[in-house]
Amino acid sequence: TLGGSPLPFCCLYKNNSKNTILMNFKKLFIVVNVDWFFLSHRLPVALAAMEAGWDVTIVTADTGKLKDIEAKGLKVINLPMSRSGMNIFEELKTLNFLRKLYKRERPDVVHHVGMKTILWGTLAAKFSKVNGVVNAISGLGGFFAEDNKGILSKVMPIVLKFSHARKNILCIFQNDDDWGLYVKHGIIKHEQGRFIKGSGVSLEDFCYTPEPKEGKLKVILTARMIVEKGIFLLTEAA
Repeated sequence: TLGGSPLPFCCLYKNNSKNTILMNFKKLFIVVNVDWFFLSHRLPVALAAMEAGWDVTIVTADTGKLKDIEAKGLKVINLPMSRSGMNIFEELKTLNFLRKLYKRERPDVVHHVGMKTILWGTLAAKFSKVNGVVNAISGLGGFFAEDNKGILSKVMPIVLKFSHARKNILCIFQNDDDWGLYVKHGIIKHEQGRFIKGSGVSLEDFCYTPEPKEGKLKVILTARMIVEKGIFLLTEAA
Protein backbone atom coordinates (compact mmCIF):
# COMPACT_ATOMS: atom_id res chain seq x y z
CA THR A 1 0.00 0.00 0.00
CA LEU A 2 2.15 2.81 -1.28
CA GLY A 3 1.66 6.09 0.49
CA GLY A 4 0.35 4.65 3.74
CA SER A 5 3.42 2.60 4.52
CA PRO A 6 6.60 1.74 2.66
CA LEU A 7 5.62 -1.84 1.89
CA PRO A 8 4.79 -3.64 -0.23
CA PHE A 9 5.84 -1.93 -3.43
CA CYS A 10 3.13 -3.02 -5.86
CA CYS A 11 1.94 -2.07 -9.30
CA LEU A 12 -1.65 -2.30 -10.47
CA TYR A 13 -2.39 -4.37 -13.53
CA LYS A 14 -5.56 -5.26 -15.37
CA ASN A 15 -6.15 -8.84 -16.38
CA ASN A 16 -8.20 -9.95 -19.38
CA SER A 17 -11.43 -9.99 -17.38
CA LYS A 18 -10.80 -6.33 -16.44
CA ASN A 19 -10.43 -7.12 -12.76
CA THR A 20 -7.68 -5.22 -11.00
CA ILE A 21 -5.00 -7.50 -9.60
CA LEU A 22 -1.87 -6.85 -7.57
CA MET A 23 1.51 -8.18 -8.65
CA ASN A 24 4.43 -8.04 -6.25
CA PHE A 25 7.73 -7.46 -7.97
CA LYS A 26 11.10 -8.50 -6.64
CA LYS A 27 13.81 -6.27 -8.08
CA LEU A 28 13.71 -2.78 -6.62
CA PHE A 29 15.99 0.18 -7.38
CA ILE A 30 15.85 3.13 -4.96
CA VAL A 31 17.37 6.18 -6.65
CA VAL A 32 18.42 9.07 -4.39
CA ASN A 33 20.55 12.10 -5.24
CA VAL A 34 23.30 11.60 -2.61
CA ASP A 35 24.31 8.79 -0.26
CA TRP A 36 24.00 10.72 3.03
CA PHE A 37 20.43 11.75 2.20
CA PHE A 38 19.53 8.11 1.58
CA LEU A 39 20.94 7.16 4.97
CA SER A 40 19.03 9.92 6.77
CA HIS A 41 15.69 9.63 4.95
CA ARG A 42 15.22 6.30 3.11
CA LEU A 43 17.30 3.63 4.82
CA PRO A 44 14.36 2.17 6.83
CA VAL A 45 12.31 1.81 3.62
CA ALA A 46 15.12 -0.08 1.89
CA LEU A 47 15.70 -2.38 4.87
CA ALA A 48 11.98 -3.12 5.18
CA ALA A 49 11.82 -3.95 1.47
CA MET A 50 14.81 -6.25 1.79
CA GLU A 51 13.25 -8.00 4.79
CA ALA A 52 10.09 -8.53 2.74
CA GLY A 53 12.06 -10.43 0.11
CA TRP A 54 12.94 -7.71 -2.37
CA ASP A 55 16.25 -7.61 -4.21
CA VAL A 56 17.14 -4.00 -3.33
CA THR A 57 19.77 -1.83 -5.01
CA ILE A 58 20.52 1.75 -4.03
CA VAL A 59 21.54 4.09 -6.85
CA THR A 60 23.04 7.25 -5.40
CA ALA A 61 25.96 9.69 -5.76
CA ASP A 62 29.01 8.86 -3.68
CA THR A 63 30.11 11.47 -1.12
CA GLY A 64 32.01 8.92 0.98
CA LYS A 65 29.04 7.13 2.53
CA LEU A 66 28.55 4.25 0.08
CA LYS A 67 30.44 1.89 2.38
CA ASP A 68 27.98 2.72 5.17
CA ILE A 69 25.09 1.69 2.90
CA GLU A 70 26.86 -1.54 1.89
CA ALA A 71 27.44 -2.29 5.58
CA LYS A 72 23.64 -2.55 5.92
CA GLY A 73 23.64 -5.43 3.42
CA LEU A 74 22.38 -3.33 0.50
CA LYS A 75 23.81 -3.29 -3.01
CA VAL A 76 24.97 0.13 -4.22
CA ILE A 77 25.58 1.72 -7.62
CA ASN A 78 27.34 5.08 -7.83
CA LEU A 79 25.17 7.67 -9.59
CA PRO A 80 27.03 10.32 -11.65
CA MET A 81 24.84 13.30 -10.84
CA SER A 82 25.35 16.85 -9.64
CA ARG A 83 22.83 17.66 -6.94
CA SER A 84 22.40 21.31 -7.92
CA GLY A 85 24.30 21.67 -11.19
CA MET A 86 22.55 23.05 -14.29
CA ASN A 87 25.02 22.07 -17.03
CA ILE A 88 22.81 20.51 -19.70
CA PHE A 89 25.56 18.17 -20.95
CA GLU A 90 26.17 16.83 -17.43
CA GLU A 91 22.42 16.42 -16.94
CA LEU A 92 22.10 14.44 -20.17
CA LYS A 93 24.95 12.19 -18.99
CA THR A 94 22.90 11.40 -15.89
CA LEU A 95 19.83 10.63 -17.99
CA ASN A 96 21.82 8.36 -20.32
CA PHE A 97 23.48 6.58 -17.38
CA LEU A 98 20.10 5.76 -15.83
CA ARG A 99 18.62 4.72 -19.18
CA LYS A 100 21.46 2.26 -19.82
CA LEU A 101 21.36 1.02 -16.22
CA TYR A 102 17.61 0.33 -16.27
CA LYS A 103 17.81 -1.34 -19.68
CA ARG A 104 20.69 -3.60 -18.57
CA GLU A 105 19.50 -4.50 -15.07
CA ARG A 106 15.73 -4.61 -15.78
CA PRO A 107 14.44 -3.60 -12.32
CA ASP A 108 10.76 -4.38 -11.74
CA VAL A 109 10.19 -1.15 -9.81
CA VAL A 110 12.25 2.02 -9.58
CA HIS A 111 11.63 4.38 -6.66
CA HIS A 112 12.92 7.91 -7.32
CA VAL A 113 13.41 10.31 -4.41
CA GLY A 114 13.88 14.04 -5.08
CA MET A 115 13.03 16.24 -8.06
CA LYS A 116 16.26 15.75 -10.02
CA THR A 117 16.20 11.96 -9.83
CA ILE A 118 12.48 12.08 -10.65
CA LEU A 119 13.10 14.31 -13.67
CA TRP A 120 15.76 12.12 -15.28
CA GLY A 121 14.90 8.77 -13.71
CA THR A 122 11.27 8.77 -14.87
CA LEU A 123 12.39 9.62 -18.39
CA ALA A 124 14.98 6.83 -18.29
CA ALA A 125 12.34 4.40 -16.99
CA LYS A 126 10.04 5.30 -19.88
CA PHE A 127 12.76 4.90 -22.51
CA SER A 128 13.88 1.54 -21.05
CA LYS A 129 10.30 0.30 -20.42
CA VAL A 130 10.55 -0.28 -16.65
CA ASN A 131 7.35 -1.91 -15.38
CA GLY A 132 6.62 0.21 -12.31
CA VAL A 133 7.67 3.69 -11.15
CA VAL A 134 7.19 5.26 -7.72
CA ASN A 135 8.20 8.90 -7.27
CA ALA A 136 8.52 10.54 -3.85
CA ILE A 137 8.06 14.31 -4.01
CA SER A 138 8.91 15.98 -0.71
CA GLY A 139 9.04 19.44 -2.30
CA LEU A 140 9.13 21.12 -5.69
CA GLY A 141 11.84 23.63 -4.89
CA GLY A 142 11.51 26.78 -6.97
CA PHE A 143 10.72 25.07 -10.26
CA PHE A 144 6.97 25.72 -10.04
CA ALA A 145 7.15 29.09 -8.27
CA GLU A 146 5.04 31.78 -9.96
CA ASP A 147 7.93 34.27 -9.95
CA ASN A 148 10.35 31.81 -11.54
CA LYS A 149 10.75 32.94 -15.14
CA GLY A 150 13.71 30.69 -15.98
CA ILE A 151 13.77 28.40 -19.00
CA LEU A 152 14.00 25.28 -16.83
CA SER A 153 10.82 26.23 -14.97
CA LYS A 154 8.99 26.33 -18.32
CA VAL A 155 10.53 23.16 -19.73
CA MET A 156 10.33 21.01 -16.59
CA PRO A 157 6.51 20.59 -16.48
CA ILE A 158 6.55 19.59 -20.16
CA VAL A 159 9.26 16.96 -19.57
CA LEU A 160 7.49 15.63 -16.47
CA LYS A 161 4.17 15.44 -18.32
CA PHE A 162 5.81 13.37 -21.06
CA SER A 163 7.70 11.03 -18.71
CA HIS A 164 4.70 10.46 -16.42
CA ALA A 165 2.34 9.62 -19.30
CA ARG A 166 2.45 5.88 -18.66
CA LYS A 167 0.76 3.08 -16.77
CA ASN A 168 1.93 1.84 -13.38
CA ILE A 169 3.19 5.11 -11.95
CA LEU A 170 2.50 6.46 -8.48
CA CYS A 171 3.57 9.78 -6.95
CA ILE A 172 3.85 10.22 -3.19
CA PHE A 173 3.40 13.77 -1.89
CA GLN A 174 3.98 15.37 1.50
CA ASN A 175 2.14 18.53 0.52
CA ASP A 176 -1.38 18.88 -0.89
CA ASP A 177 -0.33 21.95 -2.89
CA ASP A 178 2.38 19.96 -4.69
CA TRP A 179 -0.15 17.27 -5.54
CA GLY A 180 -2.49 19.94 -6.87
CA LEU A 181 0.25 21.47 -9.04
CA TYR A 182 1.09 18.10 -10.56
CA VAL A 183 -2.59 17.63 -11.48
CA LYS A 184 -2.98 21.25 -12.65
CA HIS A 185 -0.03 20.91 -15.05
CA GLY A 186 -1.38 17.61 -16.35
CA ILE A 187 1.63 15.63 -15.14
CA ILE A 188 -0.54 12.99 -13.43
CA LYS A 189 -4.19 12.26 -12.80
CA HIS A 190 -5.38 12.85 -9.24
CA GLU A 191 -5.78 9.12 -8.57
CA GLN A 192 -2.09 8.57 -9.41
CA GLY A 193 -1.06 10.44 -6.27
CA ARG A 194 -0.92 9.54 -2.57
CA PHE A 195 -0.44 11.80 0.44
CA ILE A 196 1.73 11.05 3.48
CA LYS A 197 2.44 13.35 6.42
CA GLY A 198 6.22 13.22 6.17
CA SER A 199 9.11 10.80 5.79
CA GLY A 200 8.62 9.59 9.35
CA VAL A 201 10.63 9.65 12.56
CA SER A 202 11.81 6.61 14.51
CA LEU A 203 10.63 6.96 18.10
CA GLU A 204 13.35 4.49 19.08
CA ASP A 205 15.99 7.03 18.02
CA PHE A 206 14.15 10.25 18.91
CA CYS A 207 12.30 10.42 22.21
CA TYR A 208 9.02 12.28 22.64
CA THR A 209 9.31 15.36 24.86
CA PRO A 210 6.16 16.94 26.32
CA GLU A 211 5.55 20.68 26.03
CA PRO A 212 6.93 22.73 28.94
CA LYS A 213 4.28 23.52 31.56
CA GLU A 214 5.78 26.94 32.25
CA GLY A 215 7.06 29.64 29.94
CA LYS A 216 6.60 30.11 26.22
CA LEU A 217 7.29 27.41 23.68
CA LYS A 218 10.33 28.28 21.55
CA VAL A 219 10.12 27.52 17.86
CA ILE A 220 13.00 27.74 15.37
CA LEU A 221 12.50 27.69 11.61
CA THR A 222 15.52 26.54 9.61
CA ALA A 223 14.86 27.33 5.95
CA ARG A 224 15.75 29.52 3.02
CA MET A 225 14.04 32.91 3.32
CA ILE A 226 11.51 32.43 0.53
CA VAL A 227 7.71 32.50 0.58
CA GLU A 228 7.42 28.83 -0.43
CA LYS A 229 9.07 27.76 2.84
CA GLY A 230 6.15 29.15 4.86
CA ILE A 231 7.85 32.16 6.45
CA PHE A 232 4.64 34.21 6.58
CA LEU A 233 2.57 31.23 7.76
CA LEU A 234 4.95 30.91 10.70
CA THR A 235 4.71 34.58 11.63
CA GLU A 236 0.90 34.44 11.42
CA ALA A 237 0.82 31.36 13.64
CA ALA A 238 3.18 33.00 16.12
